[in-house]
Amino acid sequence: MYIIAKYIIIAASILLISCEPSGIATKSKLSHQPSHADNIDFELTIFGAIHGGHRSNEHYSLPILATAIRKFKPDIIFIEIPPSSLAQAQSSFDQFGEVRERRSRAFPELTDVIFPLKKELGFELAATAAWSRQLAENRAAVLKRIENDPARQSQWQEHIAARNILFTIQRQNRNDPLYIHTDRYDSEVKAAQTPYERYFDADIGAGGWGPINAAHISLMSDALNRLKSEKKPAVTPPTRVLIVFGAWHKYKIIEALKKRNDVALIDAKQFFQ
Repeated sequence: MYIIAKYIIIAASILLISCEPSGIATKSKLSHQPSHADNIDFELTIFGAIHGGHRSNEHYSLPILATAIRKFKPDIIFIEIPPSSLAQAQSSFDQFGEVRERRSRAFPELTDVIFPLKKELGFELAATAAWSRQLAENRAAVLKRIENDPARQSQWQEHIAARNILFTIQRQNRNDPLYIHTDRYDSEVKAAQTPYERYFDADIGAGGWGPINAAHISLMSDALNRLKSEKKPAVTPPTRVLIVFGAWHKYKIIEALKKRNDVALIDAKQFFQ
């Protein structure tokens, strides 16, 4: 009964959000259009990536992502690879015309869009992912142990139920970027990830949902602070920063960036219209 009650509560909260009459066109709170008079250092937006899904999803294909990046005109893009991987990824692209670094090759948004566009548009790249193979392997081992632990079955089933609700909602919305870049999407992901974060982070450690996102955000903050320190004292336009990260991470990043007073968050949805 406990598990069923928990499932009903999670389902009701997520499905209530999903019943907004405007559907995937839900207005985002990131609608502020900054001006230089705002005395800010960064005009920033976040594109939620669907990784391998970009190759098969006609609604959010690699060409659609490329067009959105061209519309935003970034000065720098924060990408989802570790800092230790960036030099190798860039040198292989420069030498062979393709990215051969292992971690980067898992993300077609990098290999097929961002690295080629960097050559065309001249923006910078900053590697801001804290993942390592060791963290990933440890997470997988811990989750397998929890899944097979009879004493943790109520927690595991609550986690699976929340994830399944999210997968159903996302299938219905086809992972359309006009749906992904809304507050509704972020709320649904947050609801789906809450049991996972609450019950398993202590077991997983540095690779848990809360800690790994905090580590990603720390790298992003360091990159923003470095850019800020390098700006000339004279009045200059805000640096246009684009973050391209797995879409599920988006709500965590937004929550952190809203605490900074030197960043103007721009609604990403407009670049996909």
